Amino acid sequence: MRHGRSSRRRDPTTRSSRPRSSRADRRAVKGAIAAGHPLTAEAGARILADGGNAVDACLGAAFVSWVAESTLTGPGGGGFLLVHRAREGRSRLLDFFVSVPGAGVEAEPISEMEAIDIDFDDSSTQAFGIGVSSVATPGVVAGLETAHRAYGRVPWATLFDPAIAVAREGVVITPQQAYLLAILDVILRHTDHGRAIYGPDGERLEAGDRLTMNDLASTMEILAEGGAEAFYDGVLAERISSCIRAGGGPLTRDDLRGYRVIWRRPITADFLGQRFVSNPPPSTGGVLI
Repeated sequence: MRHGRSSRRRDPTTRSSRPRSSRADRRAVKGAIAAGHPLTAEAGARILADGGNAVDACLGAAFVSWVAESTLTGPGGGGFLLVHRAREGRSRLLDFFVSVPGAGVEAEPISEMEAIDIDFDDSSTQAFGIGVSSVATPGVVAGLETAHRAYGRVPWATLFDPAIAVAREGVVITPQQAYLLAILDVILRHTDHGRAIYGPDGERLEAGDRLTMNDLASTMEILAEGGAEAFYDGVLAERISSCIRAGGGPLTRDDLRGYRVIWRRPITADFLGQRFVSNPPPSTGGVLI
C-alpha cells in the first residue's frame, strides 16, 4: 500500500513485461505483467512464457516482490486476489486480509505500540504504530496457496525458485526504493533484525546498493517444501508466535492455526459500456471506486 505523494507518482522502475515464447514453443502466449520493480514483472512474464497461467504468474511475481518491493509487501501481510475465468464468464475474489490476533490472551497484559509519524512530503504525514503489538495475523501465505490449489498449473515449489534466487543474490536499490527506504527508515531500522537487513554497515541503503535477504530465502525454501501448513501450524508458526509473545505482543499459535481464507463474490458495475469488477465489502476500496 502506498501513501501520500508516493501513491500518485509514477514509479520510474514500474513496467509491463510481455513474455516472449521461443520458436520451439508454438503455443500462443498472451498476457501482461505490471509491477513495481522490473524483477517482479520479469518473474511473472517468465512463468507465463514457460506455460504457466495468469494465477501462476501472479504468485511467482508476488514471491519476488517480497524481496524486490519489501517495503510494501511480504509474507507477514495480507491481501486480496481477484480472478476472472473467461471461459466461464465468472469472477471470484479471495480475501486473505490480516485478522486481529490475541486468541487466548485476553486476560494478559499486552505491550503498547510505539507511535511513529512519517512525513511523506510537506503536506502529508501519517501516524504508524510499530512494535510486536502492531503485528496482525498474516493471511498472504494462506491466500496464495489457496489460489494455487484452485487455479495453479505450475508446481507450487517451482513458483518460489525466482524469488529464492533474487533473495540470495540481492536486489539493486532503485531511486524509488531509496525514497521509500529514506522516509520509512525509522521503522525499517527500528530493531536489530531490521538494521541487519536495511543497514548492514550502519548506514541506510541508498540507490545503487544491493539488498540481500538470506533469512527470507530460507523461509521461502521452507514454504516451497511445506506449503502454508509450515507457516500456520509448523516450524515457522512456532518461530513467529514465540518471537511476538516474547516481546509482549498478542499473536499466538492459535491465531495462526485458526486463520481462514474467505471466498467472496465481487461487486460489479456497468460503466461506459464495460463491466467493472472489484473487491466487495467489508473492504471499502471497490465501493469507493
